[in-house]
Amino acid sequence: MSEDRWYVVVFDDRREFALHVWRYLNRSLGIGSGSADWMPERTLLPFLDGVHRFYWLQSDDKWKENLELFLTELVQGWHLLAIVDVVGKEGYDPNRVLSCLVEWGKSNSVRIEPWLISAYQIGARIEQGVPIRSKSRSTLNEIARLLYAGDHAKPKGVPGAKHILVTGAGFEIKNRWGGFGMLPTPTLLERMGDPFLLLNAGDSVDENKKGITYLQPDSDGFPRPTGARWELVKSIQRAAAERELDRYWDILLGKELAHNLGEVLEMDKPERQQVTARALLAERRMREAFRRSVREHDWGHMNQSLAAAELPWHAWLTTNYTRFADRAIALGAPLLWRIITTAAEAGTSIREDNWLLEGRKGEELPRYLFKLHGDVGHLHTMAIAGHDKDPFSPLSVPVEDLHQIYASAERFLGFSLRSFEVPVVWHIVGHALADRGLVNLIRRACEQIRGEHLFLIADPSPALPRKNLERDLPAVLGPRGIRFEIRDRAFFAEEYMARLARQGLPCSAALESVIEWFETLPRADLTQAPRSSN
Repeated sequence: MSEDRWYVVVFDDRREFALHVWRYLNRSLGIGSGSADWMPERTLLPFLDGVHRFYWLQSDDKWKENLELFLTELVQGWHLLAIVDVVGKEGYDPNRVLSCLVEWGKSNSVRIEPWLISAYQIGARIEQGVPIRSKSRSTLNEIARLLYAGDHAKPKGVPGAKHILVTGAGFEIKNRWGGFGMLPTPTLLERMGDPFLLLNAGDSVDENKKGITYLQPDSDGFPRPTGARWELVKSIQRAAAERELDRYWDILLGKELAHNLGEVLEMDKPERQQVTARALLAERRMREAFRRSVREHDWGHMNQSLAAAELPWHAWLTTNYTRFADRAIALGAPLLWRIITTAAEAGTSIREDNWLLEGRKGEELPRYLFKLHGDVGHLHTMAIAGHDKDPFSPLSVPVEDLHQIYASAERFLGFSLRSFEVPVVWHIVGHALADRGLVNLIRRACEQIRGEHLFLIADPSPALPRKNLERDLPAVLGPRGIRFEIRDRAFFAEEYMARLARQGLPCSAALESVIEWFETLPRADLTQAPRSSN
C-alpha cells in the first residue's frame, strides 16, 4: 500500500467535474450528477478509504482568497494535486493559480502536481508550459495511477484467521453523489404501489374503497397502516415504530388474510374456494408491491459489493434480496464462489458437498454466498415476513423453504471450520441483527466451531447490533467455555469496505492483533459528505 497521502483540489466553475473526480478516485460507481447538494464548495471531503482528501473551489474572482484559506488546512507531509481548469468566470486566471501554487510549494517544501484541464483545448499550452489534459476518462485514470501507484505492488497476504462477512440492508444503502444502491427500508415501504396508498398531508381514508391499505408516513419508523380496521391493532404501530420488518409484515399480512377470509369455514365449498382465492390474491398483491419497490433500485454495481467479492472470505451471509452481490461475483471476482439462493440449491449443497468439506481438507474451498432471505427475482423466494422463515407458516403465499438455506449455511460453517485451530472473525457490516433467525444461526455455528470468535460490527449506529448480539451469545456460549469478543465502530459500509479493498483482510491469527487492526482503521468521517440516511 502506498504511504503517500494526497490532497486533491479541483478548480472548476461547475460541480459536475468535481463530482466525477471525487467519485472516480474513490473507486465508486454511479450515474448522473446526484442531488443538488452532493458536492459542497470549500469543504474538505474525505476519501472513502480514509486516506486522501478532496476539495472543490470555484474558478471565479474569489479564487485567490479561497485558495489561501485552503492552503492553511494542509497537513505537513502530505502532497497536493491541483487540477486547474483553463476556463473560468470573470476574474479567474489559471496562470496566476499555477504561479501561486508553485511558489507556495517551494516555500513550504510541499510536493505539488499542477494539472491543467479543459473540455476544449486538448493538447494546447499556456504560459507556464504545462500541458492541458482533457476532461476525460483517460485523465481520471492518470490521476488514479498517481494516487494509488503502490497499492497493487504490495502483496496483501492470506488471512491467518477465518473471516465471515454478514451484511444487511445498511450494506446496500445508496449514496447521494450518484451511486447505485437501495433506499432506506422506510422509504421503500412508502413507495409501494397498489394495493397500498400513501396518504399525504390533509388526505383522508375512504373506507368505502375496497382492496386498498392506507399508509400514514412516519418520520422515525415504518409507515403505519391507518383506517378503521387498523385502529385497535396496536402491535403494528409498535413494530413500525421499532422498525422490526419481520413482525411488521407478520401482522400486516396476517391481519389482511384474516380480514379477507372472514368466516370461511362456515361457507359452502364453492363460496369458500372463491373467498380463499381472493385472500390469496390480496396477500400476493401486498408482497408483489414490496418486491416491485425493491426491484426498481436493483441494478448497476456497488463499490462495496465489488470489494467484498474480491476478498478471501470463508463465507458471506446476507439477508438482502438484491443481486448486487451476484453481479459483483459474476463481473470477474478472482475467487471461486458458490451462491446459495434457493431451497433447492441449499438441498443440493447439503447432499453433494460432503467431499468438499471432508475429503479435501487443507485444499482451497469455494467461497459461499448464502442469500438467507431469498432473491428479488422471484416472489416465492422472498422472505419479507418472520413467518416466511418458519417451516410451517400461517400465511397463505408459500415462500420456498428458506429454513433449508439457514440449515445449509449452518452446516457449511460447522463442518468446514471445526477442524481449523484459528480464530473466526465475523464482520457484521450494515446489519442491525434484529433477525433472531440469523443470530441463532451465528450462535449455533459458534457452538459447533468452538475455538475463539471475534465480532467486528461496522455500522453508522453500532449500539443496536451490539445489543442484539449481546442478547443471546453470553448466556449460551459463556457456560460452554467458548471465548468471544465484540468490538464496534461507527463506519458506513462503503467506507469500511473501501478500507478493506485498499489493504486487505488482517493476516494475523491472533485476536489481539486483529482487534488492534480494527480499532486503528482510519475513518473517512463521512458526516461531512452528503449521503442518504441509513
